[in-house]
Amino acid sequence: ITGASATNTITFKGSSKSSVRLYNGLSTGTYVLYMSSSKYITFQDMTIEYATTTAVSYKYTIYLSSSSYCSFKNCNIKSPVVTGFTYVYNVYNTSGTNNTFDNNRITGGFYGLYNYGGYGNTTYGNHLFKNNKITQAYYYLVYDYGDYMDTWDGNTIDSVGYTYGAGMYGYYQSGLTFKNNKLIATGAYYGMMCYYPQTASSTV
Repeated sequence: ITGASATNTITFKGSSKSSVRLYNGLSTGTYVLYMSSSKYITFQDMTIEYATTTAVSYKYTIYLSSSSYCSFKNCNIKSPVVTGFTYVYNVYNTSGTNNTFDNNRITGGFYGLYNYGGYGNTTYGNHLFKNNKITQAYYYLVYDYGDYMDTWDGNTIDSVGYTYGAGMYGYYQSGLTFKNNKLIATGAYYGMMCYYPQTASSTV
């Protein structure tokens, strides 16, 4: 959105999560919310939902690409609770910086939250995930590949559907801070896996 800045932020604020709903109920639609190269935009107090009863692969409730200083606060973010290898991404956050997910309930999908920075990355990251509940994803509740200096604080991560799934599965993370979280991960093969951590020190 032209003109958005640190001093001129844009907020879409609902009256409540139960009364304001942004959704796509069609199996033919790819995205509910698509944001590319966005900055300083906040969604607050609403439900954002991929609401079809017949889930199809490569659908996204929130697709956030190359975006910075965007926030999702006190939202219900929902995808169908899939029972097999149907690649529904509830939150897909890639190649961005300084985005915030705070006090949301993130339910369903093949991936609950898919976070991508890239191998050897020291550019993308500095995201804050705080006080969220991430639940009922099929494969990985959280998949975090190569992000830099992210903070996970006070989240509850539980209930994965696949026997070989994970609560949080990390690849090539660098400078991760992971504190005050509850990792229940009922049914998961891994509660938390940090694979090939990179150069900056992490705190877990």
